[in-house]
Parts: sequence; structure tokens; C-alpha cells
Amino acid sequence: MSKLTQEILNTSLSHLSKTGNGLNHAFARLECNEKELNDISILSNFPHLRYVILRSNEISDISPLDASTNLLSIDASSNKIENCTFVLRFLPRIGPNDADGWRNSEVGTP
Repeated sequence: MSKLTQEILNTSLSHLSKTGNGLNHAFARLECNEKELNDISILSNFPHLRYVILRSNEISDISPLDASTNLLSIDASSNKIENCTFVLRFLPRIGPNDADGWRNSEVGTP
């Protein structure tokens, strides 16, 4: 198991786009699958992420994503997530298929 580091992020971040205020640019997509990650605390420093894909890791805590107030999609399937209740605040912004995926995934019903 390992920690998500800046080195890993350098190869996993993509889709540079304007931030909400339109004045700056930031990476909007993170795809980091099958890296045996168990610590994603560094993601609390990336509030502009919109699409996060962290499939098939060892993650049990996704609360660092709480700082990403622009999230539109999260795929953290095949992890060891114990609590994803913070995701409920994003449900009005994500589509019904994404919400159903959370309810029917290995994570269980939030």
C-alpha cells in the first residue's frame, strides 16, 4: 500500500481548464487506478477537481475529496471505503446514473 504523492499526481492529472471564477486554470481530472493507494490526503489541496477516478486501490477514506467543491463525478469502485456520506452533498450535481452507482456499488448505500 502507498500514499498518493506529487510524483504520482504528475502523471495522473489532466484536462487543464478554467477555474470557477474564470481567472485561473487548474487540472480538472484525476485518473489513478490500480496503484495500491491507501492514502489520498494530498487531494485536499486540489479543490478544482471535477472528475476523480480512483478504481481498484486500497482506499478506505475518501474524505480528502470533500475539499473538491466542483466534483461532478467520482469513481472509487473496488476500494475499501468505509464511509462515503460526504458524497451526499454532491448528489444534486451528479446525474442519476452516478448516484445509482454509489447506492449499488461495493461501498454500499450511503
